[in-house]
Amino acid sequence: MMLMQGFAVSNRHTGVNVSWKLTMNLSRIAETLIGLSAKREVTRWPTQIVRTLVEEGCFKAVIPEKWCGLKVEPKRQLEMYEAVARGDVSAALILTQHDGACELLLGCDNQDLAQTVLTDIAKNNAIATVGISQLTTSRRGSGSAMMAVSSPKHVGGYRLSGVMPWVTSAKVAKYIVAGAVLSDHDQILGCVETTMPGLRIGRPVDMLALSPSMTAEVYCDDVEIGSDRLMRGPMPKVLALRAPAKPLAVSAVGVGLAGRLIEQISADAAYADSSLRRISQVSHAAYEEVRRKLYAAAGRLGDADYEVPASRIRTEVNALLMRLAITVLTLGKGTGFRANHVEQKLAREALFFLVWSAPTLVQAAALRDIWGIPFEGDL
Repeated sequence: MMLMQGFAVSNRHTGVNVSWKLTMNLSRIAETLIGLSAKREVTRWPTQIVRTLVEEGCFKAVIPEKWCGLKVEPKRQLEMYEAVARGDVSAALILTQHDGACELLLGCDNQDLAQTVLTDIAKNNAIATVGISQLTTSRRGSGSAMMAVSSPKHVGGYRLSGVMPWVTSAKVAKYIVAGAVLSDHDQILGCVETTMPGLRIGRPVDMLALSPSMTAEVYCDDVEIGSDRLMRGPMPKVLALRAPAKPLAVSAVGVGLAGRLIEQISADAAYADSSLRRISQVSHAAYEEVRRKLYAAAGRLGDADYEVPASRIRTEVNALLMRLAITVLTLGKGTGFRANHVEQKLAREALFFLVWSAPTLVQAAALRDIWGIPFEGDL
């Protein structure tokens, strides 16, 4: 269960955190991951890819230096997600869910817990993840909700019962930041370990893409968490306070995949009929424009007078990915549709962005673009 077993590496960054921030070679990371990533989707955990991210310090990137981390600014964090996604989207999903858990710990009300867990993660290369989709977007068809009741064993503690329907890295994570609902509809957020009594991890979900992320349902049967593991709540919305880069994280991953699609389109267009070759230039220009908008917004994340147009950028990223997916399949022809070719893998990964943390406004915009009709509350 100690997921990073066998991944221990010397902490070559200790004492040179500033140098690491300045010299982290994102292009090298992307190219390394492309070389390791399979053309055909596999279901096993990407051991070598994760090891690469560990060695590059990616799993410490949001943890403060005082807790042995390598804290980077939000824009650099988004650039890291883009680079990792260009190399391997499953790796980007693993990393963003890990960072999401670390950032929730950073912002929680229990800083003693945050220090203990985040220091352990940074020192021992442990992976964290989130089990919060039951509070947000993934409630349908997932069994009973994750409920919490007061624990008679722990004053101020709770017992968790129910299911977390979407937990990436479930079989290899040490820590899960879990959300639960009380009978009065207030919510709590706590940090559990995957070895705790009453916690059971289901089989990895058989997905259309990104199966190496080992995403699974996690079941709790009276899992006891004391006040020392409580992060926030009870309160109406425990997820209201999020990290600065969070609104743009999925879009940055999408732009990374778009860059990989653009590379494949350029390669395939070289063998296409002359009437189709111009599409490579057109698609590249569209990609550059969406990428420009993403980083223009990222550059103002700390500006209190600027509201990041996260939903609008996400909508444009999704629309770009759908066009690129269709384009790469078209240029790849029948050969590209075969299971052992990269075009079909990239196209399936692009479809994931239609459902990954997609709020109603983003879903409506995607369907509007397809059908050419307005939706109530349209962007």
